[in-house]
Amino acid sequence: MCAAPTLLPIPPLLFPAALLALAASSHGARGQTPVGLFEADRAHLPLGGAGVLALPGEVDLFFQQIDPIPVTRVDERDAVVPSDGAAFVRLRLSPALTLVDPGAGVINLWRLLAEVDLLRDWWFVGDGREPLAADPRARSETGLVGQRLSQLHLTAAGSHLAVQLGLTRSRWGLGLVSNAGDDPAPHTADSPFGIAFQGDHVVRLGVSAHPLGRGLATPPLTVALAFDGVIDDDTARWQDGDRAYQLVAAVSGQTEALRLGFYAAHRFQAHAEGGDTNVTVLDLTGRVRLAHEEGLSVFLEAELATIRGRTSLTQSVMSDTSFDVDQLGALARMAIESGPFLGVLEVGAASADNHPFDDEQRAFAMDRDHRVGLLLFREVLMAGAAVTVDNIADPDYRGTPPRGSERLATSGAVRGAIYANPRASFRLAEGLHLYAGFLYAASDGEYVDAFWSGLVGGAPRGPNNGPPATELGWEVDLGIAWRFSTEPLTWRLRLEGAWCSPGEVFDDEQGRAAPDVGGVWLQAGMLW
Repeated sequence: MCAAPTLLPIPPLLFPAALLALAASSHGARGQTPVGLFEADRAHLPLGGAGVLALPGEVDLFFQQIDPIPVTRVDERDAVVPSDGAAFVRLRLSPALTLVDPGAGVINLWRLLAEVDLLRDWWFVGDGREPLAADPRARSETGLVGQRLSQLHLTAAGSHLAVQLGLTRSRWGLGLVSNAGDDPAPHTADSPFGIAFQGDHVVRLGVSAHPLGRGLATPPLTVALAFDGVIDDDTARWQDGDRAYQLVAAVSGQTEALRLGFYAAHRFQAHAEGGDTNVTVLDLTGRVRLAHEEGLSVFLEAELATIRGRTSLTQSVMSDTSFDVDQLGALARMAIESGPFLGVLEVGAASADNHPFDDEQRAFAMDRDHRVGLLLFREVLMAGAAVTVDNIADPDYRGTPPRGSERLATSGAVRGAIYANPRASFRLAEGLHLYAGFLYAASDGEYVDAFWSGLVGGAPRGPNNGPPATELGWEVDLGIAWRFSTEPLTWRLRLEGAWCSPGEVFDDEQGRAAPDVGGVWLQAGMLW
């Protein structure tokens, strides 16, 4: 029998509470080029008066080499996902036209922004990864990924009002459920490791009001409403036939030492495979500064989200009706910065579904672009979940796989797990950073593999048909990043390595432990 696939979270894709985080100097005297609206060291063209055409671009080459990962297939108990050598190239242009007229009244800033990847191409991928084809991020084949228009939207803003219309990325809070897929940086509270993929994309009509003013800088109070048509996120892709829409309402506020935000988003989705999803997302996020003095800064930030509603996408052998969705996820970070040192302790939790045969779906998954480590979630668990989908699709197991079973693929997201991820970064010189991290993770309750557990009537079994367990494992990550300029270009180099020891969850049916997995990543790029 087959366990009911769990539902991935619904990214609410909120209209940004602070709009663009613009510099207050945009309100300068008439006739000045706006500043704070573009990166001054990137390609741009002043248009006279208070206008600027920014023409930034970047090209990056990524390479990665990952050790073989043992998996258990229904027709091959000692299968191995072979060593993966892969290269990826990306050419991105992000033009933006900005006009500012401080004396124009309610709306005094207009901004048209686009972002397009002209080249997104896997050069080569290791052979033998076909069983991972269920997961679009598992690099099962090489070839052109294709051009992608990620943003094309118009923003009109003033001190008390902002309106946004068009295709855009979206991020709320710490990126737990809505994540823009920003490139990692070595000296921030976000994880510096890994490759940014694509973020969540919607066509949005959004309006935000700033009753106390300062809408072009740091408004103390923001109220926002938005309507989204989802183009691509964790659970929907317009190109594949999914139709998902979202209504979002949010309020956020900030003082010098405290930021708080809350939103509610209702999502209704017709899945391409059949079935509907209607859920509500409630999310609370905040950041408090605990210390701020010369040479020392300490802050705490957190996000808590719950998803509730019903879905009829997934099916199981036990029930063909809709399922209740009741999921909970949380993320918290404490950061200390002193001189060249930055230390971050991040902990996260995502509820699991330990009873896959009932009519409730409790498994919460963090957004796929929330990076946690390099190997455990983004490679080892991703491979295991993709093979689970492949096993379920085996015609000898069940003639036709149940609807929604492909949603078991994780795309490297944290799902049904609890983790701790301390990290540290050291600024060795201007533009040169050394950073390190340690990750330990366990499942929220005994790990349940939908295929192997289904074969034994629902009792918990691991991805390699091992006995019930909760320990997912640990990994050590290390990286070095260097960014330097040779006008008119800026260059960036990153080298990262990781070593992962899978936990008891990955033991096989004889109780043998899975071998350790190592990996190396290299990025070389230039910006203008």
